[in-house]
Amino acid sequence: MHVILHNTRDANLVQYYDCIYYTNETSYLGEGEGTVPVKYCQQPSKMVKLDRSNDTCLNNSTKLFYFQLSELSITPNDLLKWPSSSVEHVDEYASYLRNKADNNYLCNCTIPGTFGKFCENKFYYDATTFDEAVKEQFGQIRANRYGNQLHNNRPCYSTLGTTCNSGLMCLDWRDICDGTQQCMDGVDEDFCHLLEFNECDENEYRCSNGMCLPDEYWLDGT
Repeated sequence: MHVILHNTRDANLVQYYDCIYYTNETSYLGEGEGTVPVKYCQQPSKMVKLDRSNDTCLNNSTKLFYFQLSELSITPNDLLKWPSSSVEHVDEYASYLRNKADNNYLCNCTIPGTFGKFCENKFYYDATTFDEAVKEQFGQIRANRYGNQLHNNRPCYSTLGTTCNSGLMCLDWRDICDGTQQCMDGVDEDFCHLLEFNECDENEYRCSNGMCLPDEYWLDGT
């Protein structure tokens, strides 16, 4: 599966960007085969200004201007198969072919496993597709002891603040009201009965412990 990025345009305030819509073949319980789209994005801890005025292509990628793509008879549909492709790039290039204006460029990622607006990203585990990377990541989660984080910074549940002494363990939201005490004083298991009366929005799924999750996390394999 090649990567097609969404939400790549710069903006004054963004909550997330560079999104990949991943569709994993999944078997519903007793209901045959189905597909579950999950959105993976770069998501800062707070809204940020996105300004990536960069004219450098990374990881030995090649810069190609739209007029060069046109001379090579590259079509917008062809761009959808490129690792550096994004919906915004395809729209811009299609507009260029119609109007011959806004001669922008894109980076052609040449190293297997690299992708992104400037080919700045690379899959772990020598994976060459997003599907391979996701399956390998979940395989590592199953194979390694709970709490291990092999790459990047693991997001920690911070709502409890300094009231929870969990030692070196980084809690995530699944550790709250899960029936197991992780905080020294058990504060992560306090007031859990209140979640039983919690109501979720129409676009959310209600977990058995009362927590509300966005629909895209339902049956996503985690």
